[in-house]
Amino acid sequence: YGNQTSMSDAALVGLRDQMVGDARPRLLVLLGASGFLLLIGLANALNLMTARLATRRNELAVRVALGASPYQLLRQILVESALLVTIAAIAGLWLVALVVHLVVAAPASVLPRADEVTVDWSVLAFTVAIAVALTLALGAIAAWRSARQDVREALSANPRAMSAAGGTSLRRAVVVGQLSLTVVLLTGAALLGQSFLRLLEVNPGFATEHVAVVEASPTIDDKFQRLGYYNTLIDRVRQLPGVVAAGAATGVPIANSPPDGGYLLLDAPTDSLGFDAWLNFPQSRKGHADYVVVDGDYFAALGIPLLKGRLFESGDRFERSVGVVSARFAAQSWSNDDPIGKVVDFGNMDGDTRSFTVIGVVGDVHDDGLANAPPPTFYAFYPQRLRTYWPLSLVVRTSGDPSSVIASIRRIVHDVRPDVAVRARTIDRVLAGSVADRRFTLFIIVAFAGAALVLATLGVYGIVSYVVTQRTREIGVRVALGAQRRDILELIVGEGLRLGVAGIAIGVGASLLLTRLLRGLVFGVSTTDPAVFAAVALVLVAVAFIAAYLPGRRATRVDPMDVLRST
Repeated sequence: YGNQTSMSDAALVGLRDQMVGDARPRLLVLLGASGFLLLIGLANALNLMTARLATRRNELAVRVALGASPYQLLRQILVESALLVTIAAIAGLWLVALVVHLVVAAPASVLPRADEVTVDWSVLAFTVAIAVALTLALGAIAAWRSARQDVREALSANPRAMSAAGGTSLRRAVVVGQLSLTVVLLTGAALLGQSFLRLLEVNPGFATEHVAVVEASPTIDDKFQRLGYYNTLIDRVRQLPGVVAAGAATGVPIANSPPDGGYLLLDAPTDSLGFDAWLNFPQSRKGHADYVVVDGDYFAALGIPLLKGRLFESGDRFERSVGVVSARFAAQSWSNDDPIGKVVDFGNMDGDTRSFTVIGVVGDVHDDGLANAPPPTFYAFYPQRLRTYWPLSLVVRTSGDPSSVIASIRRIVHDVRPDVAVRARTIDRVLAGSVADRRFTLFIIVAFAGAALVLATLGVYGIVSYVVTQRTREIGVRVALGAQRRDILELIVGEGLRLGVAGIAIGVGASLLLTRLLRGLVFGVSTTDPAVFAAVALVLVAVAFIAAYLPGRRATRVDPMDVLRST
């Protein structure tokens, strides 16, 4: 039809995107978090190795003096490093098996094809490659530092001084890097957590308790037989003890999305509007909305409030087609007019070309999930639209726990038609499933952030303890000259806080860049929320303080006489 064709929307989706849905952003975030945690673990391993080398400098110098070659030193250090890394790799694979168990147990909507995730040869190969690379790197660093030291100076130096000499600047830099990566992970976890809480606070527009959704769709070609089937089900379910209201619809919010289509705003009812009239209709009087066909006490069962006019009544089946619209539909179509009595034509949505007369306005409902705005929705009455070929789902409201009546509903369905399969869920389970992907992502990121925080705490504790050992003589002299315990504690804690502040400063800058990747995963939260960054900074400062306070207290107990006698 050339330029006369009016298309409301269109989308071209790649096959891979259609298969994996929106899991790609979540997987990329998890991959990045895993990489950060790996770097933090490697940093701790590097700090551990440099600390062991510092304490063994005298021993290594003796070995060199007795004729040990650099190759022999390298071989010894590589064997020790390989043993340490192998133990860590085995423990890591055990943790991976636990995580894979959680992934496989996750709903299919969280991670597509999750049941195919296994610890296979590629995972083992990656683990071995990381272990070998880490062993070689640590061994090379150790051998290089051992080969560069002066043997005579190392043998003549005090062992305690030797154990505390060298490597401090490298360790400080490594700890600052650990803290920076931890800030990024904590910020991401905080943003996702705040987003999840905001999502749970959203009013879905329908009852979230005491409601069951039952899908029991028969294969019935005759429209009158289909009407009789659903009427029988609804009537028998209403008679169950504890049932307050029962209805049915072609689309239950979040559980199964309703079809949508274009509509026209008419001046008067019509039985059929030709295709040419649709094409030539003014664009200002066209719209797009979800189309839901309902029956029984659907609105009462879901607790959708009536805002204006009235709902469907049994006598409407013998009248002209009438419809109920959502508040957003009314605002979108008649912003300044009363929608009651207005005429809407939905074309051939359900095989019936008759237009509708609006009789009521109901509240908006989050049909497509809590994170999406409520769409404009139009409700038709099933007894008037018997050509509807979409299956209807039952919605049952109870006075107590809806799970208690699900078994009875199953029996009723099988009594009416034994060949019909039944799927029954409570509405709160439907809601929980709609946010399962966000909950899963949050759980993994929080676990990674927690592990990173523990590793960073150990890093700060290790470097401050190292500094205390390195400055033991200085601390003894300070105490001998009259320094108070508070002065010594401030000196040591200040070292940890300086590391913390440096790590926070770098981490905040990195977070401002990297958290932009979370924009598609957060709801109601800015990825640059200053409150989140301030909270993360306070947590890191507290961690740095505690990690430095413990070795600081040990430093205050230094006996100056013992220190001076040992020098």
